[in-house]
Amino acid sequence: MPSASRDGGSVPEAVLSPCEPPGFDLRTCATETLTNFTCIVDELKNQGCRHLYVVTAAHHMARAQTVARIVLGRHRMAASPLPVADSRVSTESLARTLRDALRAILWSITGLTGPQKTIPRSRVAPEP
Repeated sequence: MPSASRDGGSVPEAVLSPCEPPGFDLRTCATETLTNFTCIVDELKNQGCRHLYVVTAAHHMARAQTVARIVLGRHRMAASPLPVADSRVSTESLARTLRDALRAILWSITGLTGPQKTIPRSRVAPEP
């Protein structure tokens, strides 16, 4: 089932997987950029996914792709960016990108992302 994880933060972001079978499964387990990837990576790996699409605001893409490379790379998956045009001219700060990169590395070592919060999952069925 194609899956997406959407974070509930201030920057809309989604990780889309074109894996089979057809349909779309939305998970709202993410609370920020790092958990957008960590909350679904194991399931996607178990489904045999090797490639995902990261959909987010253009100004946020560098940080999202950095985290994707670390989290997904650990599971031998790749991600392609699908930036969405936004009104911001500059990208996010290098400090924020480095912070999330370090958090992703710590996650890959410890399995911890920080405070955990359970958010329900919703399923969107394919059109008949």
